[in-house]
Amino acid sequence: MSTIKRVVIAVTFSIGFAAVSASSYAEDKGVIGISLPDKTESRWLTDGKSMVDALKAKGYTADLQYANYDVPTQVNQVENMRAKGV
Repeated sequence: MSTIKRVVIAVTFSIGFAAVSASSYAEDKGVIGISLPDKTESRWLTDGKSMVDALKAKGYTADLQYANYDVPTQVNQVENMRAKGV
């Protein structure tokens, strides 16, 4: 399995887990970070919009970013989100 596929799978599961976990802590409403692989495929655009809409419905703000299938970019996005407390 390629590195990009592994990162995509890991990020997707992490996002899903974060969204489920976030709903358990609704009183701590804040910003949830989402880093997706790319926006040239409709799947990632649809998934990104769905996650943003679901988080907004729960009272959260979403920081949605796309990495253009570049692993270092995606890692950098996630690290920057964490540094900002997202």
